[in-house]
Amino acid sequence: MPIPETPAPMPFPMATPSSTTLPATAGVQGSLLLLLALLMAFGPLAIDMYLPALPAIAAELHASSGAVQATLAVYLAGMAGGQLFYGTLADRFGRRLPLLIGLALFVLASLGCAQAQSVPALTA
Repeated sequence: MPIPETPAPMPFPMATPSSTTLPATAGVQGSLLLLLALLMAFGPLAIDMYLPALPAIAAELHASSGAVQATLAVYLAGMAGGQLFYGTLADRFGRRLPLLIGLALFVLASLGCAQAQSVPALTA
């Protein structure tokens, strides 16, 4: 009894080399990389500016250093909570809208912190 021949496997399409990227695309990718790096720097930059100012903030608001240090814990909790919500919202609405809303909230909260007249207001 003859053995039936198996069909030859289908060849996979050849991958295009990355060297065919247009120069304009490389500029857009570099700009996107720069934008993402700047966005990622918001959180650490805010902390790096805030920590050296803790004694001055305590003196300005007539509060103890412990009360002002508690605002840092609230800031870190807010950043962590934002990470939890951002992933879910990005899955639902895409990345752009939650990013813009998050940036707007960050800017508004920063302006609110700059106008705070007491530690409870700064913490809120």
